[in-house]
Amino acid sequence: MAAIYKKTKQEFDQTVYEYLVKRLREPVEQTDAFGCGLIDERGAERPGANQENAAWAYTDLDKLIFFMKSAMGSSVDTLPSVFDWIDSLAIMNKADLVKNVPVYRKVIGLVEEISYLPPENRGVGKMQPEADDATLTMEQRLQRAFTCAQFLLYCIINDGTVQSENLMVNTFDQEVLAGTEATFNIRSVGTYSDIVNFLKKGKVIDYASVKPEGYALAVRIAKTLVTADETIFNKDTSLMLNDAKAWRTLSTYAG
Repeated sequence: MAAIYKKTKQEFDQTVYEYLVKRLREPVEQTDAFGCGLIDERGAERPGANQENAAWAYTDLDKLIFFMKSAMGSSVDTLPSVFDWIDSLAIMNKADLVKNVPVYRKVIGLVEEISYLPPENRGVGKMQPEADDATLTMEQRLQRAFTCAQFLLYCIINDGTVQSENLMVNTFDQEVLAGTEATFNIRSVGTYSDIVNFLKKGKVIDYASVKPEGYALAVRIAKTLVTADETIFNKDTSLMLNDAKAWRTLSTYAG
């Protein structure tokens, strides 16, 4: 057989391995099927659950994974935990985890600094062992950090304006949440209120505009993203919501 098949198989098998290991170790309560109310905490299907509206959350592969988890029992815990906090979308899109994980950690650190450090001490981006909100998993911290980053970019592109929730009823989902996934291959998380309240508490935005510290945070994030061989960005540049170009432009500013 030719080299094309050998190379494709090796890369595909690695992607499937990473995804399966992550999904097998994933607690039932954190699965899409559970979040959509299709299964209970034991992984059993809920009688009468409307699966048509959430078919994406409970696919044949999901069912196979639940079967495998049940068959493996406690042996699941012996699988590598390295993928536990890596976002599923990143694995699906064959993200370079070796290069991306340090970037993930730095962006989480930069965003979470605003919750415990004064402005003059920010910029190190050292991720803390515990989040400011202990109820968040590492994966949710990753998703929140990049969603906050994308929200800041959206506001900066729009003349630094923080639009009210009423004005962003559809825009938040389309531009911020979808933009996060299209740009970074990381699932977005949270509502308008969740993201805005977090950024307001960190004093990087107020009720109407991005504050100087918000611009500084966005530039720091941009420089972190662009100096890492840009493996963090979605390679599909044809996506309208892929804001990689805007992040590259922002990285050229001083800050």
